[in-house]
Amino acid sequence: MPDTRRITMRKIKDVLRLKLESKLSHERIAASLKISKGVIGPCTRETYFLAWRCCQSRFSTELGLPVRCCH
Repeated sequence: MPDTRRITMRKIKDVLRLKLESKLSHERIAASLKISKGVIGPCTRETYFLAWRCCQSRFSTELGLPVRCCH
């Protein structure tokens, strides 16, 4: 039966810190935080997407363009 526990916010922050600041591989991050390699990819992808949406929204607002919601 698969493990369905959720990753804590602290671990998500650590994943992002190790990925973005230390430029570690997914394997090294997973080993250092004792989590699955499969958790790293979705965590970073979602963060990049949210950052992109934030920047897009800010850019549109600065130009006076209407901001579209992603829902």
